[in-house]
Amino acid sequence: MDARLHEAALMGDVDSLSTLLEGNANILDGAADFAETPLHIAALFDHVEFAKIILRRKPELTRVLDSERSSSLHLASAKGHVEMVKELLALDADMCLVRDKHGRIPLHIAALNGHEEVVKVLVDKKRAATRVLTSQREQILHLCVNHNRLNSVKWLLDCVQDGKDNEFVKMKDDEHNTILHLAVAKKHIKLTEFLVRKTVMKEEVNALNAHGFTALDVLLQNRRKSKDTKLEGILRAAGAKKAGAMHPTRDNWTIKPLASRNEKWKKHGDWLNEIRSSLMVVAVLIATVTFQAGFTPPGGLMQAEKSDAPLSGYPTSPAPAGPIYTGGQSIMALNYPRGYKLFLIFNSIAFLSSSGIILLLNILDSTKSLPVISMFDCNW
Repeated sequence: MDARLHEAALMGDVDSLSTLLEGNANILDGAADFAETPLHIAALFDHVEFAKIILRRKPELTRVLDSERSSSLHLASAKGHVEMVKELLALDADMCLVRDKHGRIPLHIAALNGHEEVVKVLVDKKRAATRVLTSQREQILHLCVNHNRLNSVKWLLDCVQDGKDNEFVKMKDDEHNTILHLAVAKKHIKLTEFLVRKTVMKEEVNALNAHGFTALDVLLQNRRKSKDTKLEGILRAAGAKKAGAMHPTRDNWTIKPLASRNEKWKKHGDWLNEIRSSLMVVAVLIATVTFQAGFTPPGGLMQAEKSDAPLSGYPTSPAPAGPIYTGGQSIMALNYPRGYKLFLIFNSIAFLSSSGIILLLNILDSTKSLPVISMFDCNW
C-alpha cells in the first residue's frame, strides 16, 4: 500500500485522500492486494467519512479479508462503531455471514464484546445470522452465556421477533445442553435468574442434556459453596428437579448415561484396535530392516580372500603389509571394529524387540481380546 494512503487512513484525513485520488485516480486499485486495506484501517478507527469515499470508489474492498480473515465489518463490529457498521452493511449485507479464522461472524464478535447497538443493527439487517454456528458449533446464545454476557442475551432476545422465537431460545448444543445448563455450569447467577424468570426457559427448566442431567443435576455435580445455595434456590423456585425425581425407574433415567458410556468405551476399543494395527506395521518394518542389516551390514562384505602365504611357484617373500581377511567378512568390522560392535548390539536389540512385539500382537489377535479393553469392561 502507498505509504501516503496508509497514513491518511490512520488519521482519517479526507483531504489527503482526495488529493491522492486527484493525483492518481487508480491509487486504490492495488489496495486489495494487501491484507490490511485502507478500509480495514478506517473501520478500526471509525473514520466514517473517509470510509464513505473509499466505498464509493472501490466498493469491492468490503469483501477483502486481513491476515486474521477478518473483514472491515468484523473490525467495526468488534469496536462497536455503529455508523461504520451501517455504511458497510448498506453496501454488502452478505458480509454478515462471513467467518473469521476463529469461525466467528461479526454478530458473534459484537455480542461477545457487549456492543448491543451493533447487535441490533446486524440482526435487523440479516436475521439469518442468529442461526449461524461458530466453527466449534456454538450457537450465539450459548456463546454469550459461556462468556457471561447478560446484556447481549437480552438484546438478542429482543431483536429476534421481540423475544417470541421460542425455538431460538431453546436451541441446544452438540451435548444437548440448553443455555440454562451452561449458565448453571458456569455459576452465572444473574443469567440463570433472568433465564428462568423472563424467558421460555422457565418451562424448560427440567430439560435433559445428552447425559440425562437437568440443570439442577449439573449444579449438584459441580458444587461451589459460595454460589451453589443461591443458584439452587433460584432453580428450585422455578420448579427444577433432579432427573431421578422426574424419572424414578431405572429404564427412564439411568440407561441413557450407561449407553453413552458403553459407546464411549466401544470407541476407545476401536481406537486401540487402530493403534494395534499401526504398531504391527511398524514392528514388521523394523524387523525386516534390522534382519536385512544383520546379513548385509553397512559397507558391504569382502568378496575375495586375502592371505599372507606366498604364491605357488614363487620364492618365499615377506608377509604383505595390511590386514588379513577372508571372503564374506564385514568391511565395517575391519575398518571400524568398535563402531561395528555397537551397530551389531543395537541392531540385534531392535530386531528382537520388534519380533517380540509381533509375537505378542499375534497372540492377542488369536484370543480376539485386548487386556486393556477387558479391564475397562470390568471396572467401568
